[in-house]
Order: sequence, then C-alpha cells, then structure tokens
Amino acid sequence: MEDDALIQEMTALMKKGVDVLQQDFSGLRTGRASTALLDKVMVDAYGAKTPLAHVSTVNVLEPRVLGVQVWDSGNIKAVEKAIHESINITPVTEGQLMRIIMPDMSEEVRRDILKMASSYAERARVGLRNIRREFMDKIKSSEKAGEISEDDLHRLQSQITKETTKFVEKVDSLLEEKSKRIRAV
Repeated sequence: MEDDALIQEMTALMKKGVDVLQQDFSGLRTGRASTALLDKVMVDAYGAKTPLAHVSTVNVLEPRVLGVQVWDSGNIKAVEKAIHESINITPVTEGQLMRIIMPDMSEEVRRDILKMASSYAERARVGLRNIRREFMDKIKSSEKAGEISEDDLHRLQSQITKETTKFVEKVDSLLEEKSKRIRAV
C-alpha cells in the first residue's frame, strides 16, 4: 500500500471516531435546550419503532424549552411516553405541540453528566489507539515482508504517532469544551 494512502486511510478512520464522539456529546444535557437531545428517541408509532424526527418536528422555542410538533394526533401519547422514557422529562402537551422544559441541573446530575462525557472521551481515545496499533502492525508486517525499508518503517511510525497525538488532543479539547458548558449551567 502506498505510504500516503495508508496515512490517509488511518486519518479517515480517526476522524470518524472523533465524529462519533461529537455526536455522543451532542446528546448530553448542558442545561440549554438542544434538539440533539432528542435525536435518539424512538417512538412506538404505526406498529414499529420510529425515530421521533419521522413523526414530528423538533425545535428550540426558548433557551431552555424544546418544542415537539407531532404531525398525527394519534401519536401524541406514544411520543410523550418515548420522550419521558428517553430523557426522563415529562413534556407539557398543548394540542399537538409539546413543550419540554429543561430543569435546572443539580450538582449531582452535573457530576453524572461529566462522568458520562469523560467515559465517551476515553472510549474515543481507546478507539484511536486501536487504530494506531492496527496501522503500526500493518507497516511492521510490510517491513518484514520486504515491501518497505527500515527507514520507511521509522518514518511511517513517526507519522502515525504524530497523527494519533493530534486526534487525541482533539478529543481532549472537545471534552474540555463540553465540560465547560456543563459546568457553566
């Protein structure tokens, strides 16, 4: 495999790992209303588990209030139940519009969310290290097979380590940014 292609492949995999972390972080409460909080809510509608976005429109009405406009009035009870089970907040229903008022976060809740954010970040770091190990093994086996020289091996090891460090630092900065937002509430 060409050296640049190998590094590009590794970088693409690491970027996907960081993207997953950002998506996980978007689902964590920070005290401010965010539509991402409801992205993973599944509703029992039409005889199947359906994403909330397929049966309603979700938007931010105020800094601490989400609005869920249910399209079919027959799904209102199912949407209420799914939201309550998912985020443990009971929406206030006014016809087909539901208001989800984000409660103030206690110090205990804040600590729990910070722990969850830290575990997401650690999972991302472990994923990055696994990708690093996989590509290190690839280049070592290429060197043993005589496909690359020892100098190329050392150069590629250096590049892989440098890229991994860059992505781990990105994970750390995302965690720090998210932690600040959680503490600021």
